[in-house]
Amino acid sequence: MTCMDLQTIITVLTGVGIISAIVRSDRQQSKAEGKRMRIIEEHAEQLEEHGVRLTALERTRFMTYEQHDMASRDCRGDVDRKINDNFQALDKIRETIVKSEERRQQYRDEDNKRWLRIETTLARLEERIGH
Repeated sequence: MTCMDLQTIITVLTGVGIISAIVRSDRQQSKAEGKRMRIIEEHAEQLEEHGVRLTALERTRFMTYEQHDMASRDCRGDVDRKINDNFQALDKIRETIVKSEERRQQYRDEDNKRWLRIETTLARLEERIGH
């Protein structure tokens, strides 16, 4: 009977070991499935976000090549007009500078004439006083 009891104990222990291995395997498999499910959920969320972005892009109106060329020509035309306006403004500034330089020279000449008269008058006075 002890031999039978020992055989029974060995069988029971073997059964417990097998059941334990099965439980451990199930737990690992459940853990792996849980991880896989989380990954699948994350991917689903990312795909949903991408879907939202794609929908927004699809709603956005993009220019055709012809519209782009027309807008580009308009922009170039605006830039050319502004450049021409700037050159015209520079020409006006040059004219103003030339005119103001001419006026300054005129005032300088008039001032020189006045000083010449003053010097001449002073020289005459010195002659009268000195003689």
